[in-house]
Amino acid sequence: MRKPVFIMQKISSHGTSNPIVARLGLQSIELLKWVDISDRERDSASSLIFELHKKLLRCYDCLERLKENDRAAIDGTKNSFGNGAMAISFLINLQDEVENFLTVAKQYLRDIVAPINKLYRANLNENSSIFWVKGGLASKAAAWAERNYGF
Repeated sequence: MRKPVFIMQKISSHGTSNPIVARLGLQSIELLKWVDISDRERDSASSLIFELHKKLLRCYDCLERLKENDRAAIDGTKNSFGNGAMAISFLINLQDEVENFLTVAKQYLRDIVAPINKLYRANLNENSSIFWVKGGLASKAAAWAERNYGF
């Protein structure tokens, strides 16, 4: 009997040393083995988690680019001062990176509702607004968790 052949395709520059890959990706899939759902539901939940994983890595990449730009700005300012010049440091692409981060983070929050609904048989609206409420009240997600699990 032939052993099955698995073909792997690299889809990310992040490995298992990245906590997002290790925790959200690998450990979440392992935890799904213990959830009382059908194999079809488990596969569907795994796909949803994988998509979440990609979004969170995009947020991580934005943060890393901002950190690198910050280091470059500080180094550039230090070099300018060292040469006797006056300089005002700035982060290149700050607004673009922050807007990108916030957009992807909002998509992540919106998309995390799908696996919650699937795994916990919840019926939460699949949009990011369930995680925040004006006026300091409990969000719809927090109210659902408290109702069901006493959090």
